[in-house]
Amino acid sequence: MMIGSDGTWAIIQQGMNEKTRYARRYHIWMENDLLNEPHTGIVGVKGNYALNMVSRMSSDARVTILDLVHQDANKVIKDWALVRAMMRGDSTILTYLGKEQPKYYNPYISGAFRPYTASINEDAIKRARDANDFKDLLLVRGLGGPSTMLALALIAELVYRDRVDWEDPASIDPRRYTFALGGKDGSPYPVNREVYDAVIDVMQAIVDAARKDRGGLTMYLKHLAKVAKRWNLPTDLVRPTPP
Repeated sequence: MMIGSDGTWAIIQQGMNEKTRYARRYHIWMENDLLNEPHTGIVGVKGNYALNMVSRMSSDARVTILDLVHQDANKVIKDWALVRAMMRGDSTILTYLGKEQPKYYNPYISGAFRPYTASINEDAIKRARDANDFKDLLLVRGLGGPSTMLALALIAELVYRDRVDWEDPASIDPRRYTFALGGKDGSPYPVNREVYDAVIDVMQAIVDAARKDRGGLTMYLKHLAKVAKRWNLPTDLVRPTPP
């Protein structure tokens, strides 16, 4: 957490994917809504999917999940059993009557995303009955972890038809920066500290100038950023951090 002399603050969190050996950084600015798109930027290699419960798209699902945990835990367990039946493709009497599909279609279930790690922590569900809002819910021991929250998200979407955002919100590929200054692990080439310091000085001068002149220079920088995003860099040359 960084706190400015004027009282402003920002948080940068980091997590490591143990399988890919790639890190991910989450940037949160003080004025952001912590439950609706809280991240100013997420630096990480974008994946095919991710459970994003702090997306505005998931707002209705958050309300449904809160309602779920306020009910009897047995009701949640029954809903989870129904979801598991959907994932297996079990049939119902309505299927034989031709009034519904054999299973609920969801590309993340029928395709690459198979949420086998989802499960219900019954004790956590019981402890969550006093949660006043979704923030309180995330602080309940055993509920903030990915397994039970994933199960509740699937219940909200598949049983109660409240949409959940499954798109990976990563917005900045860190591998692109390594081509400018190198990587600390030498991938794709070692960092040159003299060049690094020179780039910092130039960028600081640009920022100072842009603050004074919000016209042409700012427009030029925005155009330069758009051009840089279109560059097709060989990111496959960047290796993950070795164990």
